Amino acid sequence: ARVPGSDSFLLNDYTLLWEEVTASSLLRIPLLEGERAGAAQGQPGHRNPRLNEASLEGATAVFQNRSDVACFLHSHTLDTATVASLEEGLQPVSQAGIMLANMVAHSHFDFYQDGPETVRLLGGKKIMLQKWHGMFVAGESLGECFYLALSIDRACHAQRALLQTGRPYHSPTGEEVARWSRAYVDDPFYGGYDGERIWPSMVRKVERLQPDFAL
Repeated sequence: ARVPGSDSFLLNDYTLLWEEVTASSLLRIPLLEGERAGAAQGQPGHRNPRLNEASLEGATAVFQNRSDVACFLHSHTLDTATVASLEEGLQPVSQAGIMLANMVAHSHFDFYQDGPETVRLLGGKKIMLQKWHGMFVAGESLGECFYLALSIDRACHAQRALLQTGRPYHSPTGEEVARWSRAYVDDPFYGGYDGERIWPSMVRKVERLQPDFAL
């Protein structure tokens, strides 16, 4: 995530489990590679086991080239990795799938994919599913990034569960998908997908479950 008012961003320590991550354990990385000091900040040519180099390179390129992105997330959940590898990719067979229908890019995994290629493959979209890999999410805020990541994972979970029934299923028409996916953004009740409604409650939840996260 970008650090507001600075040319730097925060990256999680790759040696920690998610439940071990706290605010003070996040690594602050200068956005410009030339301003990074040795291995601790991911300076090119220096290896640091606390930094996932692929995540570092991807986040650097996204933040350098996408001024609209404040938070960038990459994960390999079972459901997103499964649906990403289907020939048809994500399908609008759930509420979340319909909402995200026009927001998802699909791409081919390449082990040697660099940061600029990640930006190119995203193509200006906020979500990407990559074959045999997982999801990439780019949000304008922490709340939006979280909500989009939660939604794409739920959409993939629903699609996977539906296919596992082995039964014929109903799909909305292209016109319905276009109209309904737009309604989730425009309708005042749903209020779009920016996460503004859900984010405060998620913060309260983590305060209850892991009160030391802010240390």
